[in-house]
Amino acid sequence: MPKSLIAALMLFCSLNIIGQNGDYPITHHEANIKGLDFTAYDLTFDQYGLMYAATSAGILRYDGVYWDFIETPSATFSVLVDEHNDIYVGAMGGFGQLELTESGLKYEELGTDSLLNHQFTDILDAGDSIMFVNGDIIFVYHPGNKQLNKFSSPDKWPIEAVMEIGDSYYVTTRIATYEWKAGSFSEASLFENGELPIKVKSQGKKTLVLDYDGAIHIQSNNSLETLDLGVEASDFMWVNDSMFIVSTRNHGSLLVNYDLKKVSGRINYETGLPDDEIEAIEVDWNQGIWFAHQFGFSRVDPNSPVACLSNIEGLQGNLVTSDVYQGKVIIGSSSGLFRAVQDSIFEMSEKATRLDQSSNDEDDEPQLKEVKWIYERIPGINNKVNALQNHHGMLLVGTNEGLFEYDGEILEKIASEPVRKIESLPRSRQFVTVDEFKVHRFEYNNGEYTELPFGLDDQVVVSTFGDTKSIVWLVGTEKLSGVGLTYQGASTLFEVDFPNRFMEIPTICELDKGLYFITSQGYFQYNYQKNELVLDEGLMKDLGKPVQHKGDPNNGFWVYDGKLWKHVAKNGESTTYPYLSLFPDLRYIHQGDDGGVYFINSDDNKFYYYRPGSDSDSFYDSNIFYKHLFAKSAYTPYLQQVHLDYDQNYLRAEVGQPDYLGLLKVEYQYQLEGMDDEWSEWSDNNHINLNFLPEGKFTLKVRSRDVFGRVQSIDPILLVVDPPYWQTTWFYFLEVLFFATLVLISTRLNQGKATNRFLTEGLTVLTIVIIIETLQSAAGSFIQFATSPFIDFLINLCIALVIFPLELLLKKIIKSGKVPVKLKGSKNKS
Repeated sequence: MPKSLIAALMLFCSLNIIGQNGDYPITHHEANIKGLDFTAYDLTFDQYGLMYAATSAGILRYDGVYWDFIETPSATFSVLVDEHNDIYVGAMGGFGQLELTESGLKYEELGTDSLLNHQFTDILDAGDSIMFVNGDIIFVYHPGNKQLNKFSSPDKWPIEAVMEIGDSYYVTTRIATYEWKAGSFSEASLFENGELPIKVKSQGKKTLVLDYDGAIHIQSNNSLETLDLGVEASDFMWVNDSMFIVSTRNHGSLLVNYDLKKVSGRINYETGLPDDEIEAIEVDWNQGIWFAHQFGFSRVDPNSPVACLSNIEGLQGNLVTSDVYQGKVIIGSSSGLFRAVQDSIFEMSEKATRLDQSSNDEDDEPQLKEVKWIYERIPGINNKVNALQNHHGMLLVGTNEGLFEYDGEILEKIASEPVRKIESLPRSRQFVTVDEFKVHRFEYNNGEYTELPFGLDDQVVVSTFGDTKSIVWLVGTEKLSGVGLTYQGASTLFEVDFPNRFMEIPTICELDKGLYFITSQGYFQYNYQKNELVLDEGLMKDLGKPVQHKGDPNNGFWVYDGKLWKHVAKNGESTTYPYLSLFPDLRYIHQGDDGGVYFINSDDNKFYYYRPGSDSDSFYDSNIFYKHLFAKSAYTPYLQQVHLDYDQNYLRAEVGQPDYLGLLKVEYQYQLEGMDDEWSEWSDNNHINLNFLPEGKFTLKVRSRDVFGRVQSIDPILLVVDPPYWQTTWFYFLEVLFFATLVLISTRLNQGKATNRFLTEGLTVLTIVIIIETLQSAAGSFIQFATSPFIDFLINLCIALVIFPLELLLKKIIKSGKVPVKLKGSKNKS
């Protein structure tokens, strides 16, 4: 047997065991800010997990939900977050830093280049200094003393890279690599073959090198092993200890397994990336890989339990339904029926293409180049496929052209009437079909199909279901009917009111504890003895309201409560599939024999496979933090204690918790301890507005909750609202001192029988009025009611009447000149 054929068979068998690997799911993100060019050239993440993108229009900040735009004086090309979480930006003709000022997050310029068209395309964190690199110059900025140093290219050729390797720094130009030490350059030969490195990064003891020519090497001591990737690399990033991503300018990206030294995945236009030209790549804290391209940003999750199986060639139309039959994936679409098969690609050797070679030479044998999966159309159906149903080992296919049987090789037509649903009846070789709101019945015996009478032609039937009691349930627009079958047709046994004027198709499932009809209103169990539908409150509590519900032809049913997809098995046990929550609008879903899940997503019209046992909610994690506070008309970072003036008694806070998958569905709530006894309602609003705070001390507590029920709290903030100055202790003291002085002066004037009676009387009246008004105002401030003006008038009148005797007494004391104060130098003889 030819060697190439043996190799082909071995590879075929291995692929047949493994099955389709599929492509990584891709999510796309685009800034919802119109009118600006957000082509990005660099990406990075800060210590909280926020993404920063250097774009043509300025800097973008993103947390998976909200976009923030920070203006810059020119286009930006690089962005870096240092170990102190300070953010530095390289722009056109200059560089700077993002700082939280009183008016918000702003760009503050640190330096400029005399050549305004120079692009600062790289920034390097050197610990106590930051290096900004353009094609000719390196600026070294020292944040501690704000000092700025300038260094030119060591050989007058453009600078391609500045690298930190070990404890040393190196500069690569277009012709050589130099070691940079103490401000001077000396030529260095890092590798024995003279490669010019432009990027060197290590992960543990593993080191990768990207050279000037776009080749990726594995470093071993001072020698390099070149990886044959078949592309010219523009950048690479480590994803984890065994995997790294390589980007290109024209061929998308490659995910490479370091240990196997082979490509494990391709991320390009064919697999769902909008563009093969990659401007920048970055890896987030969850090992998600980000791509910046002309059309925005895309994220790939290499640890995803979900693989896309529909990006390979051959599949056409809108996908409707699927099944796994005889070990092969079968998909029905609006264009026909398709199956996944392996396609072997051979090529002739160079010798075999020469005319002078003998045809008996072993080199004439074609050489196996590649074995890949494709979808091929199953001949016989050229129209929409609506349903697939396995019936006693045969696959029934319902289409707009009629009913077909598929045995794994060919299609045979059973009936010409269109079929939208097929229901195999338990304990029977019969099945029923539904279309145009009518039911047809068939029986399969000895390889032959016979149509049997059903009747009830006057009944509008939306859907059907056969239970284990040999009852066929018909879902109508007003009634739910249970019918029994004989060879003469169907006869009604039960009828239950079932208002269904909008012709909703319920999910009907028979669990161990009974027969269930699931609608958007809840889970209804049928009581055979009482002939009624009863809402199962227990399932409503455990599963939530069924926003979406799907029957599983193999086992139980699926339900989506608006946050999570859950599968309920026949025994009633439910299993949560966290990652499925990324696909809230499923067209079809079913379990496979291996425990995996196959589903069709409506949003992107793609077919996916969910690997069993490969999902864990612990991997999808992030932390809540304060983005900023706004108090006293200024933005500030998080503070443990905030003092507020009486006339600026407000606080606004913005919190965040990154969620780039859209999986966590984070909600927030807060409590102002000292004012509120209860927490606020859970909400996805991440802004907290506290207005018109009264004087006193309060503690702001904030927490978040994700879709898995995990609750996180953030450090509290102590709010101290200072009272107005006229309600402070020192002001009260001054008031007492002032009034005492007035009383004393008025009394002395009255005792002295002053000649200016007008001054004496006026000062006496003024003293009394000021004291009484002050007392009345103080009383009013302690007695407050939310009432009408008339009620306020009555309250003030009552306060005045209570104080009136005090006014008379005070006037009498001042007029008589008798004050209980012993004056020095005089004796009270009365």
